[in-house]
Amino acid sequence: MYVKPITLSEDFESIELFPLSDLHIGCKEYSSKAFKKYKNYILEKENRFCFINGDLINNGVKSSVTDIYEEVLTPREQIEEAVAELGSLKDRIWGYIRGNHEYRTDRESGISPAEFIACKLGIPYLGVQALFKIRFGINRHMRPSYYTLYATHGHGGGRMKGGKANNLDRLKNIVMADIYCMGHTHTKVILDSQVNEVDRKNDLIIQKDIYFVNSGAFLERGESYAAANCYEPQNMGCPCIELSGKERKINVVMNKV
Repeated sequence: MYVKPITLSEDFESIELFPLSDLHIGCKEYSSKAFKKYKNYILEKENRFCFINGDLINNGVKSSVTDIYEEVLTPREQIEEAVAELGSLKDRIWGYIRGNHEYRTDRESGISPAEFIACKLGIPYLGVQALFKIRFGINRHMRPSYYTLYATHGHGGGRMKGGKANNLDRLKNIVMADIYCMGHTHTKVILDSQVNEVDRKNDLIIQKDIYFVNSGAFLERGESYAAANCYEPQNMGCPCIELSGKERKINVVMNKV
């Protein structure tokens, strides 16, 4: 597991974080217009950030389920377009986690499109999972506020929202974190829960709030894969994770942009 420390300004009283996933650049249903709204929003203020949580490109290859004849860009062109789309955002991107669509080329040839895009953008390539250790602001103890966030692209299907929520909830069995993020299902989901955490220093049990966030996709429904398989329409985009720098406070907004 890649552990990625993120240290931001003490002057930030709060930050907003967007787990962007499932753009599927190269698919004819990709909505550059919808992604541009998010990109412009993030760039408007210096306390807004994001990371890429897989399936940035559609990457149809001969052995994949994707119909290569419906792609509007070749895999090479998709890589070039992804770099162009994200170029202005690169200083706000914490890293790139690989999705199953990028992995198609890894599996076929041992070459990683995700790693290549990350290199071109000058952002960290984080493999298949990452634990972000986030520090910023100043709390009442005169120390930076500290949060942990575990992210992976995810796997598995399931048509029902309950099944998608269950896959998201199971992430807590991998590592302890304040926030868990997944993509893949193209469905925006927000869950919250609590765990009992041992405070060994004070010999106490502390109830700790934890949050689960599933990103949506940046795809119109169109008339191809989703329609042919009778998937219901989904809202585009992803939730916004709001973190306070003055106290331990997490808020997740479904439709911020």
